[in-house]
Amino acid sequence: MAATVGGLVTGMRLLEPGFTPASTPARVIGRLRTSARPEIEDAIDQALKTAGFEVVSLGWDGFARLVGNSPIPLYAQGGLQPGSRATALAYGATGVACPISAAARAADEHRRRRVA
Repeated sequence: MAATVGGLVTGMRLLEPGFTPASTPARVIGRLRTSARPEIEDAIDQALKTAGFEVVSLGWDGFARLVGNSPIPLYAQGGLQPGSRATALAYGATGVACPISAAARAADEHRRRRVA
């Protein structure tokens, strides 16, 4: 993850020396709908469509096909639920990425369960 396109390109070049971004930006986004709240997923899809993107629903099998065809490691990111890490790994993800706040909440919940 990077805050800028330049940062993303730098990161990609670390993974794949000689990486060059496409001259035309991608207009298709593959989405793995993992949230238990469909209204949130629908709002995300609508925002992407409004911004001019075509949204394609992947499902875990579609994610696995992407992993199988990718020359670089792929991570599952965004909207993941408890247990999603095991599922993502089972479908070939290198790992999962989540916001620091989500990781902190999960750690807090884990500590609460141990104390109870």
